[in-house]
Amino acid sequence: MQFVTRVGCIGLGPFNLSFAALAKNVPSVFLECWEARKKFNWHPGLLLPNAYMQTSPLKDLVTLADPTHPLSFLSFLKDKGRLFTYLNAKQKQVKRWEFTAYMQWAAAQLTSIRYNSEVKDVLWSQEKGFCVRTSSGMHYVQNLVIGAGLVPYLPKFVERTTIPVIHSSRFLSWDFQQLVKKRVVIVGGGQSATDIVAYLLDMDIDFYALTWINSRNSWWSLDDSPFVNELFSPRYTHYFEHLKPHKRAHVLRAQRYADRGISLASLEALYEKLYDYRFREKKKNICLLPSTEAIGFSTENPKALICLQKEMEKEFVVQADVLIMATGYKNKIPSFLKSIKENMLFEDPETPVLDAHYKVAWRKKWHAKLYFQSGVKRQKGIAEDNLSLMSYRSAQILNDIVGHAYYKLPDQKALQFFGHPSINFFD
Repeated sequence: MQFVTRVGCIGLGPFNLSFAALAKNVPSVFLECWEARKKFNWHPGLLLPNAYMQTSPLKDLVTLADPTHPLSFLSFLKDKGRLFTYLNAKQKQVKRWEFTAYMQWAAAQLTSIRYNSEVKDVLWSQEKGFCVRTSSGMHYVQNLVIGAGLVPYLPKFVERTTIPVIHSSRFLSWDFQQLVKKRVVIVGGGQSATDIVAYLLDMDIDFYALTWINSRNSWWSLDDSPFVNELFSPRYTHYFEHLKPHKRAHVLRAQRYADRGISLASLEALYEKLYDYRFREKKKNICLLPSTEAIGFSTENPKALICLQKEMEKEFVVQADVLIMATGYKNKIPSFLKSIKENMLFEDPETPVLDAHYKVAWRKKWHAKLYFQSGVKRQKGIAEDNLSLMSYRSAQILNDIVGHAYYKLPDQKALQFFGHPSINFFD
């Protein structure tokens, strides 16, 4: 009789969905994945019709771990009867709506997902391992995989205004009639902000003014060159995780446009829209402000957004009736881990120490295993909070749980040698 390992997943984003898809094929794993929502969805507030993914469709839920897996993106296209049509469209990247539809299709085929199951607390028992208390009951597992941890980031100064403020993650839930004849301010200089501005122009909203504030010194394109893309590889991850923490932080800052840049196609399309808006439609109510940081609201006027021109070191005021914050996400250890947090080793307050298999290091030895799938960029490198290595990472975790290489993950070659050339780098 085969020994069965009980595994729990908390949170159903793309990372844990990838894990669940790969775990489906492992007979020695009994998986339950708890998700508070009633169905799978991925950033529904940003599913804009012309928003594209920034990764290859081969970097789907399963392919980099198992190219023959039935829940691949190509299998989705075939099942939906549009494989040839997709090829004929000659899309370099997948649109976000279609990749989301693919993930929903995969999720619908997994019996391990428990929707409407919000995790309230995780406790530790020497006899039973992890005790996961959810809205649907208590569950006991020896292995736990966390796929929650990134939350929308809003600077504290937005709490001091009375005007409507919305984070980009909820953009499509907005009543756009609230923007008519209003002074709209968008803060952020990445892909989400770019997609939002393009969408607002396509909607032809009659706003009074639109001001776009970008703390970067321009709208920088995504560095998508072949050599830079090798940073999104298992070999680079292995190199990066062995650097000292202060070196890793420095390296990540230097690489920011490899994962925080804007796709060139998006920039070119938006520039053309803005050109037509200004010179064909003769409208001059859009202002782009690079090298500018929003730093707070006036205490005398809650609509007066105080800004700093960073290079000139001068403050000025932008009047705002509506504020859209495309300010990204931040790491946050989920509150349901508070009962076991004291036994976790941390590199900083929101970053647990992980081994090569994404397993948390304990202060006191516990026999159960806790893995983190998100919020690990500071330790594992630039690829870890986008989709590039999610299937490879999921397979690594599964292999560690079952104790052998169920998924064969041979060393993937890179043209660059990451590390010290004192060893044989002609391999």
